[in-house]
Amino acid sequence: MHIILLVLKIIGSILLVVLSLLLFLIILCLFVPIRYQAAAEKQEKIKANATARWLFSILSAIINYEENVLTYRVSVFGITIYPRKKKKKRQHSKEKHGAEPDLVIMEVPTDQSENKLLIKKDNQSMESNEVPNKEQVIDQTLQKRKKLKQNKKTTTDKKSRWSQLKDKWVSFKERIHSMFTTIRNYREKGDLILEFLKLEENKRGLLSVWNSLKKILRHIIPTKIYGTIEFGRSDPCQTGQALGVIGILFSVYGKHIQVIPNFEQECLYGEIFIKGRVRMFTLLRISITLLVNEKFKKLKINFEKLKEVL
Repeated sequence: MHIILLVLKIIGSILLVVLSLLLFLIILCLFVPIRYQAAAEKQEKIKANATARWLFSILSAIINYEENVLTYRVSVFGITIYPRKKKKKRQHSKEKHGAEPDLVIMEVPTDQSENKLLIKKDNQSMESNEVPNKEQVIDQTLQKRKKLKQNKKTTTDKKSRWSQLKDKWVSFKERIHSMFTTIRNYREKGDLILEFLKLEENKRGLLSVWNSLKKILRHIIPTKIYGTIEFGRSDPCQTGQALGVIGILFSVYGKHIQVIPNFEQECLYGEIFIKGRVRMFTLLRISITLLVNEKFKKLKINFEKLKEVL
């Protein structure tokens, strides 16, 4: 009895250690952020690189683009796991095995073992030992083709023009009818979608989805961004218009990116550096709050009804 209790105690302690390790790994995955950074440069050529690291580079991914060549690598504890190096197949030479080069062996039939040829003539098979000439075979095939063409012409000539026009009119009528039915179906579907979007509860549900997406984007976007961009168009007026559009985005990139317009020549040069992090717990929290939301549940039910109707 004491031995059984001791064994159960050991098994319980092992299970407790395993569960503790699993819980620890889950907490690490949820709360330890994935940190990423990227840099790009455009002078004469384009250069870019990006890295993503998790838990002091235990898991890392590196992407590099230079001289029109893209390279990437995923590693764990510094050991590359993707892409895996392909093992070179060992090519054993045939000389080591003493193998001779492949030979083509053909059997030449003797006069005694030759088979008799069967020649079809007038749709009746008959045996003969003489092989027909090539010219005779060609003449027979040409005559057969001529007969087939003549038969086709006679069958097509039998149909009157009135029946052909009637068939064309029927096919044209069917096409027009199918086109109008498809347009009517699309119009009905569009009306149903508009009614779905006009409902107040659906609007509230879509608004909750939009707010959740904004939170996710706000969490994912880089926390640091630096760079310098020099650009110019062939027309100075177009350069000014582009500068106005970039000015609207000033609230996004702030003062960390310096924009230099060039009104004299067409160009695009610069360099940029971004850095950020993604925490899985934050994404999971936003997703769970959206799924639990009553507005989203109603939106989901109404969407399933709309799918059934469509």
